[in-house]
Amino acid sequence: MLPTSYPTPRLMIVGVATFTLFFLTFTSYLHRPRFSTSIPSLTGYLERYYDGASLPSQSHPAVTGARQASLDQVLNATLGFTSILAINLPDRTDHRDLLVLSAALSDLAITYLPGVNGSQVNPKALPPKLMPDISPGRIGSWRAHIDAISHIVEQRLPSALIIEDDVDWDVRLRPQMQALALSAVAIQEHSPSSSSSSSSSSSSSKLSYARLPSQPAPALTPYGSTWDLMWLGHCGVGLNAHAPMVLQSDDPTAAAKKHYRSWEATGRTPLADYPDHTRAVFRQTSGVCSLAYAVSQRGARKLLLELGLRRLDQPFDVMLSEWCGSGENVCIGVVPQLFDHHRPPGPVGRESDIVEGGEGWRDEGYTANVRWSLKLNLERVLRGEGVVDQWADEREATG
Repeated sequence: MLPTSYPTPRLMIVGVATFTLFFLTFTSYLHRPRFSTSIPSLTGYLERYYDGASLPSQSHPAVTGARQASLDQVLNATLGFTSILAINLPDRTDHRDLLVLSAALSDLAITYLPGVNGSQVNPKALPPKLMPDISPGRIGSWRAHIDAISHIVEQRLPSALIIEDDVDWDVRLRPQMQALALSAVAIQEHSPSSSSSSSSSSSSSKLSYARLPSQPAPALTPYGSTWDLMWLGHCGVGLNAHAPMVLQSDDPTAAAKKHYRSWEATGRTPLADYPDHTRAVFRQTSGVCSLAYAVSQRGARKLLLELGLRRLDQPFDVMLSEWCGSGENVCIGVVPQLFDHHRPPGPVGRESDIVEGGEGWRDEGYTANVRWSLKLNLERVLRGEGVVDQWADEREATG
């Protein structure tokens, strides 16, 4: 029989010391400060500072059972879409840095896709139906958006939100997006009777947001299952009086009509005939500026065929407008828009990479149609302070 072997005192001391060091290190790890407890973000920020920013799904009569679970998806890091894609020219690091910070404070997960220098696009790759004398800036803009759409198709993403890198949004974006989801589903389910007269049809096509009927959970996205495109950031839209429309009155995130800014020649808001603080969600047939839009997988495939392979005879946003106005595609719009261009202080000419910017200097930055602008309130949010309403009712209208 072999003699029993016992560890030497030196080995026992080393073992005890190793265990003690491991235990202290592990305990220190468990009790270390968590960065998430000290870094400001919008998670909990609204509840902490603003009682009026509650989520619409908490009390809306249309929300029952499974619909609540689908609306909760809007609260995730991609706003209920499969992905958020941002188009950013690699040399516009200023745009990217500002968007990175804004996304971090909003708890958004953004995938960045490189913008395109149009002068480097092979002419042989351009669609056969081509605009004469099209500028490199227009070509680059078109190709960057088509790259994003192609990415959605290639990766088989059920849905994605595409944004340009200079957009801004309201601190209350998630409550806005939940309200949009409820309205968008109602639009897809509503079809005015074809036998109605034009006046009665116009009346029946308008739905009150506060009185929307209960909704089942959509199969594909919180925003419905039959849409192709939702145009959430633009420079102006037209409203079809006979198309389905959901009107949300007394929306605290919508500015008074005197503050509405648009590229329309008159500058007149499409909601001029409705009370202040009204927001509309509707079947969209026209628009200007492709600042932010969501596409479904079905919509992305149709866009890739029509605007990627067949035509480049107009600027991208104009083609998008005509695509929505064809009657063959389901486009949903919102006004006032939820995303808009952020105009920072400094040289005006640095804003656009598509067309030559104007001359001059802007002393104070702004974002049209966005009341509690995140980009204008970055420092306040970082400090945990209340935000400033840039389009408050008491403020004088500006041109």
